[in-house]
Amino acid sequence: MKVLIENFDLDACIHDLAHYLPAQAPLKDFIHHNTLHAFQHDSFFQALAKASRGLGYKSLLHPLEYLKMLEEGRISEAKLKSVFLSKNPDKQFESWLTQVKNSPFDVSEKPRIGTLRANWKKKARIDLDSMVHPLLFRILCSYLDQGIASWKFPLVNGGFIASIRSMERNSLTSIFRTEQARNLLLDETVDVYELLDCVVGRNTWFESYLYDQQFGHAGWSGLVATVEMHPHTLIDHRPITLKQLIHLELLLEYDALIYQFGKKATPLSSLADFTPQPLFEDVPKSFFEDVQELFQEAFEWSYYDQVLQGIRQSSAYTHVNESVSFQAIFCIDDRECSLRRHLEATDSFCQTYGTPGFFGVEFYFKSDQGKHYTKLCPAPVSPKYLIRETESSYRREQDALIQQRSHSMFKGWFIS
Repeated sequence: MKVLIENFDLDACIHDLAHYLPAQAPLKDFIHHNTLHAFQHDSFFQALAKASRGLGYKSLLHPLEYLKMLEEGRISEAKLKSVFLSKNPDKQFESWLTQVKNSPFDVSEKPRIGTLRANWKKKARIDLDSMVHPLLFRILCSYLDQGIASWKFPLVNGGFIASIRSMERNSLTSIFRTEQARNLLLDETVDVYELLDCVVGRNTWFESYLYDQQFGHAGWSGLVATVEMHPHTLIDHRPITLKQLIHLELLLEYDALIYQFGKKATPLSSLADFTPQPLFEDVPKSFFEDVQELFQEAFEWSYYDQVLQGIRQSSAYTHVNESVSFQAIFCIDDRECSLRRHLEATDSFCQTYGTPGFFGVEFYFKSDQGKHYTKLCPAPVSPKYLIRETESSYRREQDALIQQRSHSMFKGWFIS
């Protein structure tokens, strides 16, 4: 059965949603991501304000913390005055500072994310997160497993949902508690639109609900969205999309509602009595945000002045010690520390340094006798080179990182 949904483009909504989710790639790769990437079309403080209002991110300190830093001298009052007058040339700095010091700042605006979905707890007295998330995360862990699990997830052509359908058809048990939800999974004509209609009800709320739902576990959703866009981030490929994750989660939510309420189960639209506010709608800057912005700029300028003054006053210049045999610079990763310590132990006159960077050489690395290769450069970069380890004197019969020896009863107990 198909449900006709007007004024809602699911694919466009999911595309935009993935843009705001954290770009969390599997941790085997070099991780680098601008956390304000989705807001980069705005100015810096506008981006912080939108991220704070919409998603609840704590991007700046509380005004009371800035005032304490002002009292301690970590923020220069002269710099604060300069920043204030540059933005408010027609106002009195002293009266503004007095107002700030006398303001309680005990109430801050609540983030918009999660407000619609919170009605399940408030009105229906049901905690969908506790009923859905544990099973959902176990399924994702099993499906995305890279060879650690004792049993492989049954994979079929078509990806995540198709694999779960296959498992349901060929299992004596079910991941669902109700027959209604299981039938919706097995019916291949049922899509996300129909599931949203069952769980949410009102099509004008679909977008807000999906944002609330996926930001309830932003790390998992961000991982799935990243694997969808960059399948090579998984060594053992697992086809999955954010849309498929949403499909399964809506099924599990519908299953929980039917299990809890039976025939009395109703969509969220029959419970909530308000219209959710758009997450990133522009609103006038509040006094709270204005104080944060001015103090943050003054804090940064105070810090810059201290550093530059220290450099100016320093008359000692660093020279390379003639007794140093050589200097070496390494990228900061999980191997460089042991290599640096070995060099320094071997040659006490050498100097080593660590700094983040891949030195302009983007590459994959494949160890001798290794089954897979690893990307060693920032996430947005596509490597042009493959570096292979060869002529190792020791031959491994299997990959030491991925094994199942600890899974048997005796060996698992012995290793533990």
